[in-house]
Formats: sequence, C-alpha cells, structure tokens
Amino acid sequence: MPDFVYDLPRLLAIYRTEQALARHNAPALRSLETAGFGPSRYQPLHSNSSRKTLGVLAGSFNPLTRGHMALVEAARRAGADAVLLLLPLRAIDKEAVTRASAVDRALMLTEWAAHQTNVGVAFVNRGLYVEQAVLLTAAFPDSRIMFIVGHDKIAQIFDPRYYEDRDVALRALFAQASFRVAPRAGQDDGALRALLTREENAPFAASVASLAVDANVDALSSTVVRERARVGAPWEALVPSEAAHFIREAQPYAPPTRLPTGEEIDRYGLRQTILHGAATGRLGLYPGNFEQLNRTAIADTEDGRATRRWIAEDLPRRGVDRIDDTVDQPIEALIRTLSDVDRGARLRAAQALGFRYATEAVEPLMRALGDEDHYVGEYAKDALVMIGAPAVSPLIQAIEDKGEHPTRRWRAAQALGSSGDARALEPLVAVLEDQGDDAAVRKIAAFYLGRLGDARALPVLERVRQDSAPAFSGRTVAEAAAHAIQLIERQRKT
Repeated sequence: MPDFVYDLPRLLAIYRTEQALARHNAPALRSLETAGFGPSRYQPLHSNSSRKTLGVLAGSFNPLTRGHMALVEAARRAGADAVLLLLPLRAIDKEAVTRASAVDRALMLTEWAAHQTNVGVAFVNRGLYVEQAVLLTAAFPDSRIMFIVGHDKIAQIFDPRYYEDRDVALRALFAQASFRVAPRAGQDDGALRALLTREENAPFAASVASLAVDANVDALSSTVVRERARVGAPWEALVPSEAAHFIREAQPYAPPTRLPTGEEIDRYGLRQTILHGAATGRLGLYPGNFEQLNRTAIADTEDGRATRRWIAEDLPRRGVDRIDDTVDQPIEALIRTLSDVDRGARLRAAQALGFRYATEAVEPLMRALGDEDHYVGEYAKDALVMIGAPAVSPLIQAIEDKGEHPTRRWRAAQALGSSGDARALEPLVAVLEDQGDDAAVRKIAAFYLGRLGDARALPVLERVRQDSAPAFSGRTVAEAAAHAIQLIERQRKT
C-alpha cells in the first residue's frame, strides 16, 4: 500500500477537481469521492426509507484536528446519518491560509474519511452558508441539511454586514438548512440563547440549537497545531493519526531547514513545486517516483543539490503554467484529439485523459504509445499508468507481442512496471529471460522488476547478471539486473 502522502494519482485527481472548481464562475460543489478513488461514503443518504439528515462541517481544516473529529461525533449524536466535510475554496472572514494547500488538506480529509463510516469530503467554490445550502440541497435532494458550526460562525450568519437584504437571505437559508452550534471562545449556551432572543433573530431561532461536544474545541484548534508545529512544540496529540503522519512527512508548517552545508531548504515548498510540475505537464512522473523525487530533493547529497538546482532553474521552463480547459472536454472529444495533426493538442489530450482516469481511452492511448512525437508517447504512457488496473491487460498484451513496434513495447513495459500491479511480475520476468528479445525492452523489464520489489524475480535477475547483451542508453541489461537486485535486497531489509 503506497504512502498516501505521495499517492500521485489521488493528488492529481484532487488537484484537477480543485483547479476546475476554482475556474468555475457559477456556484458549484464537487465531491472528492467521485474523483477516481474510493467508494461513496453516503450510502445511508440514498436509502428509500425515511428522509435522512446530512451533517455538514465546513472549514479550512488546516489541519484536520481532534476538535473536528469531536464535532463529527457530536453531529452523529445530534441525528446526522452521514457527515460531509466541506472545504470552501472561497472563505468568508478567514485569515490567509497558512501553508498546507487546499489539495493537501483535502488529501488529509479523504484519507481520514476513508477509515470512517458515512463520512465524505467535498470542495465548494462559495463561502456563504446560504449559497452552500442551495448547492447541498441540489446534491442531496432527499436529505435534511444540518450545518455544524461554532458560536463565532452563527454570529457571523446573523450579521447584516454580509447581506444586501439579511432577512430575505436568512429565510432562504433556514428554509433549506438547520444549524447546530458548538461553544467557542467562551461563548456557551447562554450566549447562544441571548443571540437568538434578539428581536431581529427570533424568527429564525427554531432552526438553531446548541450542540454538546465532548472536547474543548478551542484547545484543539488548527491554529494551535500550526503554531506548535512551527516552534517545535508537541502537537501530535491534537490531530488524528492521518494528519499527524502527513504533517511529519510533508512538514507544511515547519520553517525552512538549514542543512550542515549552510543551504536552507523549504521542504514543503519543494513538494508543492514538484506536484505542480506533475499536474501541469512539466514533469512526466510515475506514481512511484513522485515520492523518490521528493526525497531526493530534500537530501543533503550531491544528487539532492542537483535536483534542487533543476527544480529552481530548469523546471519553470518546461510544460505549461497550469492545467488548461482541455481537462474539462468530453472524453470522446479528447480521444478524437489523440489523432489531431497538432502535436500540442495530442499531448494535452493524452495528459487530460490520464487526469480523468478515462478507462474508455485505454485502447486509443495504447496506440498513442507509438506516436511519432516522443513527448506525446510519453504522456500517453503516463496516462495509462494513471488509469491503472484497466490498462494492465492491454499493456501485457503489447509486451508479449514481439511484432509490436519496439518503441510501443518499451513504453508499455515502463507503464506496466510503474503500475505496481501484481500482474506485472510474470510478463516482465518472461521478457527479461528471453535473450533474443529487444535489449531496450529487457533492460526496462529488469529495472522495473527492481522497482516492484518482489523477491520472486531474484533468480532470473541473478542469471541475467551474466548477460552479454549490448548496452542501451548507457547501461547493459546485466547492469540493470544488478541494480534491480540491489533494490529488492534493500527493500527486504527494511
């Protein structure tokens, strides 16, 4: 199981969803459970029995804390059949977000939600609750919407500064949603009653109730976690294990690190640059080497220094600045574009099909592996890796067919080896064992057998260490096999 912090397919799916929503001018809500990973977490809401209640906890989740967990549990006790963690891309009266990007915050949320029952995650491009309520009612028409908020938020909701006509907006809001209010910053049930008994607020009081929470939410706030992480104070007990692992690994709230050589590196900044490069086509990364590149980039080694120079100097000149609107085109149109005379259009279409996990595009992408343009072929290969399991059988068939063009075969071998799929082992071993096969394909097979880390490949790799096939692209098949053995042995020791 790959470390979720470096789960590139999931990160790219979240990145693409966030980018598309940020470009979308009209109000919109996008569930991340439909972005290509994980089953739906909303099963009770699709029941045909009685009407269900969806608890909605909106926030920046920067990071997710045990305070948020306590609010989720309180929402369940208050009658929520499922809970949606809602991440607004446009917040109201919120401080500038410190470090952890929306993509990484959503990554933490989806990882935690995957281990819960009936918890989902979604992006929304509106910050006002009245706008969110409209979107939620449309997305879950058979559910009652129950917002979970702190006292500071309910006071904001009743504040006329946020509306052209407060009462009209509030009538629309409370017609669609109710609110459960948790105490915050010393504002208890008495403060809530005082707010609701004001003459201007009394007509809406029936839709607002207090929420009993088994935790001091203020002491477990995201602000406290960020500050403690920044100064090196203990913070792990304040967050769930998924968030703790992400913060330790990615260090989004830590100051720059000074290496023994005196060089100062921003570990999280490097991660962001690498992810953006992968998402925008500047980097043709496979899922496996996203983690490897991140680790190399922070190393106090010559490779690390060279990688950091490359990220700073060369990476900005590659690819495009951002995902363009190609990713929003219909899948059928993108498949047709793979045959376009414009190589740039073909390249963007291949990239977009990977981002979309377009299983119906596997065969066209297989053909594109042999594109006359090197980069189109590479992007087609990367797209097949992103699509994952549905592409494995066609990739195996391409490798086994020695009548295929060598370029398509070795790209297919790279994609298969990068997939991490257990089915990759036998066909890669078979290619490597056949001394009459193409040297380039055999060398790639040896390399990716090392990456797969399966000890069952060791006997054939040991035999191939004596192989006399000529060098291809700077390394012989025997050298590739020796390197693969080292990789497998290293993994067996860890």
